[in-house]
Amino acid sequence: MRYAHWLPMIVMSTMAGAGQAEPLSGRWEGAIRIAGQELGIAVTMRTTEKGPEATIDIPQQGATGVPLKNVAIEPDKVHLELPAGPGLAVFDGALKNGVIEGPFRQAAFEGTFTLKPSAPVAEAPLPYRHEDVTVASGTATLACTLTLPPAAGRHPAVLLLTGSGAQNRDEEIFGFRPFRLIADRLTRAGIAVLRCDDRGVGGSTPPSAGATSVDAAEDALAAVRYLRSRVEIAPERIGLLGHSSGG
Repeated sequence: MRYAHWLPMIVMSTMAGAGQAEPLSGRWEGAIRIAGQELGIAVTMRTTEKGPEATIDIPQQGATGVPLKNVAIEPDKVHLELPAGPGLAVFDGALKNGVIEGPFRQAAFEGTFTLKPSAPVAEAPLPYRHEDVTVASGTATLACTLTLPPAAGRHPAVLLLTGSGAQNRDEEIFGFRPFRLIADRLTRAGIAVLRCDDRGVGGSTPPSAGATSVDAAEDALAAVRYLRSRVEIAPERIGLLGHSSGG
């Protein structure tokens, strides 16, 4: 079931002058939950001379930067609308503890949504080593990033495994890069991390068309063998961390 949706913008109650609230510009990410399904979304809000504006990304439906209509913002409330095929999608949410939550409705469908501020991404300079490497897996070549703690000696390591679909090494979705954040946190804690582009994505070959879960498993084994070959890695202390089907 596909839904072209609504989405959030957010408002943080910043007092200016005589109690006027100004919206918090920027990007917010979350999901709508409806009919037992979850649809990821991201909303970017900005204030212009004409008033508040917002756009929505719905990556599962290939939608990027779709303008939202009738954007209304109060100190602790937001209203957004998106004209769509099944009918007008309407979002009404309330801000509480930095999170927007509320009901969503479109035609006869009703659901809920949650939005949170986009997480910051670690930027260089980083307090650890990072290398762009390649891993051979049969006839495939995987382009990867290996992050290594700065201390000398052999380190435990984790291989990050992406979910279904063709993903890059950061498992990026509408600007959010969870695998990059996970790799950053683990490496700062003294654990090496290897993360790779899936076949056909970024620098990895061949194309992903026709690739199966067996291919993904073989690629994972090849990546483990690569980690075991590195002198900086303790070969008996390698773990796997998978998201969704990567689990």
